[in-house]
Amino acid sequence: MKYIIEIAENKRNIAEEFFKSVSFIKNVKEVLQEDAESYSLAGTQMDVKEFKQWVEQAEDMPVVSLTDAKTKWEQKKKQLSRTIR
Repeated sequence: MKYIIEIAENKRNIAEEFFKSVSFIKNVKEVLQEDAESYSLAGTQMDVKEFKQWVEQAEDMPVVSLTDAKTKWEQKKKQLSRTIR
């Protein structure tokens, strides 16, 4: 899961050190303002080692069948459409 948090410029270093000290935060990167305002963030290049780590991490993630995912999405879609009306 990824979050974008806007931090005051004069508190940037303090915030960066804090986030690096939190055990469940895996990576801290600065995102340029114009990238943060776009609907999709630009990707970064991966070397072979990073790619292998990404694959290993993905293999450890729980698997959901496509049928179950589609069924759950249809239920959520109906629920959302009812709340919008």
